[in-house]
Amino acid sequence: MSEFKFVEKKSNLKISFERIAFIFFIFFIISLLFSAKILFLSYNDLPEQKIIKKKENFRSSIIDREGDILAKSVRITNLGIDPKLVVDKKKILLSLKLLFPNKNFKDQINGKKFFYVKKKISPEKLEAVLKLGEKAFRLEEKC
Repeated sequence: MSEFKFVEKKSNLKISFERIAFIFFIFFIISLLFSAKILFLSYNDLPEQKIIKKKENFRSSIIDREGDILAKSVRITNLGIDPKLVVDKKKILLSLKLLFPNKNFKDQINGKKFFYVKKKISPEKLEAVLKLGEKAFRLEEKC
């Protein structure tokens, strides 16, 4: 029978434990930094981005042959309130009652949905409402 011989092959590549530990430590630190960055970004609120909408319904004025305006697009402003952003509901209800005596906003201001205070509001009323300084008011302009 043939004899079993075990031959150990040694390569010239000698990797020491210190080198392997150092490389592992570097990869561990890099992964720890990326994980910390991901956690940091996930806990921070992103700033609101302003959405720029194209004015699709914009029409220029209709002019006759002599240059006189026959029809013109008029900008209107709608005023609404987001009840989630209201700080003092009693104060805003009283102020709105003074500005709009025929309307009752009590049920809507205690709700959670956005609602319109006045559509096609006049510039004078709009200025009076904006002087209240409430951040919950939202303006919507249309042509």
